[in-house]
Amino acid sequence: MAIDVATPVYEGPFDLLLHLILREEVDIHEISLSTIVDAYLAELSKMQELDLEVATEFLLIAATLIELKTRRLLPGREAVDLDDELALWEERDLLLARLLECKTFKDVAKILATFVDDADRVYGRLVGPDDRFADVAPDLLEGLTIEKLERGFISAITPRRR
Repeated sequence: MAIDVATPVYEGPFDLLLHLILREEVDIHEISLSTIVDAYLAELSKMQELDLEVATEFLLIAATLIELKTRRLLPGREAVDLDDELALWEERDLLLARLLECKTFKDVAKILATFVDDADRVYGRLVGPDDRFADVAPDLLEGLTIEKLERGFISAITPRRR
């Protein structure tokens, strides 16, 4: 679900706003971040259930906008190159991907730990049948000779005519 933003300067999807600011088609000084956050909170209150992907995406873009705005408001800093900013975002994306990967591995480790715990409760049979049941099961190899085994093997591997 894309969050739509309505400000005096811009109206449309939130991620497009960030893209336009980066391309300097919209001035970041004219964007009110409080209006954007209020619109986002209004959208959240309409949702039945919180979508973590949408919330994470919003927080990432909002943090980036705040960083851009504070960088440009601070005196004495030279203009930051757009490529440098994009490189920083790529590093953030890689860090976020690593954090998600780490969380995934931790979740899988928990699941595997439950499998191990469940397996600890299972005990295999280490001995054969009790002496009272030894005569119940027939001896399947009784009367089997090497010659019979050889004939059976040869007939099993010989192709049959159709």
